[in-house]
Amino acid sequence: MNLAILFAIFTVMATTAGGVLAFKSRDRFHLVLGLSAGLLLGLVGFDLLPEVFARNADKIAGVPVVSIAILGGFLLLHVLERAFGSHEPAESDKTVTIMNTTQFLELLAHLQWAAMYF
Repeated sequence: MNLAILFAIFTVMATTAGGVLAFKSRDRFHLVLGLSAGLLLGLVGFDLLPEVFARNADKIAGVPVVSIAILGGFLLLHVLERAFGSHEPAESDKTVTIMNTTQFLELLAHLQWAAMYF
């Protein structure tokens, strides 16, 4: 069997197990979310970022281009969230907020960028 298919099957099983764990521990849901966020940040920090820096040695004014891109993306996201408001009050009955629209537009921009370069 192809290795990619095995990884896809493992991914589906792991995602299903994570969903079952989240539903079974509703009272500790914030802990499960914290664990998953920590694992994702660990993956990015210890596995993906060193590889990105190793593959791209370009610099602008002595600063790696990758660092500039990461900082620019973070600042753009921060400015957009501050400009459009990030959360509706709990008592609001709105189902579509300005932030949902902003997140959708950011996702479209990201997908367009990915389609252009990959």
